[in-house]
Amino acid sequence: MNQSKNQTRMLVLWCVALGVFHVVILFLPLTRNFLFWLAYAFDVVAIFGQIPIMSLAFKNAQDAKSRFYGFPIARVGLIYLVVQFIAGTVVMLLCEWVPLWLAMILFVCILAFAIVGVIGTDTMRDKVEKIDSETISHTQTMRELSLKLKQLSERYPYSQLSKLVEEIRYSDPVSSDALRAVEERLSHSIDALTKALPEGNADLINRLIQNTFSILNERNQLCKQMKGR
Repeated sequence: MNQSKNQTRMLVLWCVALGVFHVVILFLPLTRNFLFWLAYAFDVVAIFGQIPIMSLAFKNAQDAKSRFYGFPIARVGLIYLVVQFIAGTVVMLLCEWVPLWLAMILFVCILAFAIVGVIGTDTMRDKVEKIDSETISHTQTMRELSLKLKQLSERYPYSQLSKLVEEIRYSDPVSSDALRAVEERLSHSIDALTKALPEGNADLINRLIQNTFSILNERNQLCKQMKGR
C-alpha cells in the first residue's frame, strides 16, 4: 500500500517537473535552431530515462535493505539528469555559437556515462546481494543453535546453561565445510540436552552441558586455526 502511494507521488512529481520544463523551454525567447531542438531532445531523453532507471533501482524494494541497495542506481540517474539539464541549458542559450559536433559529442558522452554507470552500479548491487545471501546461509546453523539454547535457558534455570548461551553467542557464527562435522555433533548434543531437561536428571543434564561446552570449544579452536592460516 505504502509502496503504491510512493510510486503515485513520484509519478505526480515527475509529471509536474516535465510540465514545468516544457513551459519554461518553449516560452522562453530563445533562438530555436537545430541545435536548440537537439539539446531539447536529449533533455527529454534524460527525463523519460528516469522511469526505467528508478524502476531498476527499486525493482525489489520489499524492505529497507533492498531500497538501500537501490539508492546508488537512483543517484546515478539523478546525476545524469542534472548534468544533462545543465549541458542542455547552456547549449540552448548559446545555440547560435556552439558547434554542432561539440554539442553532439557532449550529449552522447553524458548519455554513455549514465548507461555505463547504471549497468556498473546494478552489477555491484547483484554482487553485494549475493554476498549477503551467502553470509546469511553460512550463519544459519549457528544462529539456530544459539536460539535453541536461549529458549532452553529461559525455560530451565540452570546457571551452566546460561553460561553456555553466552559462550555460543560470542562464537564465530560463520560455518564452513571444515566445521560441518563438529557442528553436527554440537547440534546432536543440544538435541540430547533438549530431551534431558524436562526429565530433571541433574547429573545427566550437567554431563550434557559439559559435553556441549567441550564441542563448542573444539569448534572455536578450529575457527581460530582456520583464521590463522
